[in-house]
Amino acid sequence: MIRSAAAHDPWRNLRKVDRDEVDFSTTMRRPGGRDIDARVVNISTHGFMIRAEGAFQPGDPLHITLPVVGEVMAKVAWALGGRLGGQFTTPIDQPRYAELLKKAYRPRMSWPA
Repeated sequence: MIRSAAAHDPWRNLRKVDRDEVDFSTTMRRPGGRDIDARVVNISTHGFMIRAEGAFQPGDPLHITLPVVGEVMAKVAWALGGRLGGQFTTPIDQPRYAELLKKAYRPRMSWPA
């Protein structure tokens, strides 16, 4: 079962679509830049939240590599403390998004009490 990331997300009301929790490594880069290691922690057909090192500003363009989908263009919406949220330039179509979730969803580990 895929869990929605919306319950704990203060940005939720500003989005067009709720996000799904995922946990996968990827690379991203600024146009003409070098690859930056990143970890995608939530995603939707329209946007994402990624953990990555570096300084990012709202409006920065990015190329992000996603499972199934390949390389996509996005724009940074916000960045804070090693996390950044963004919007895809072109939304991911629903069939490819469903396949991406099948490959990328990983339930979070639960620790014994």
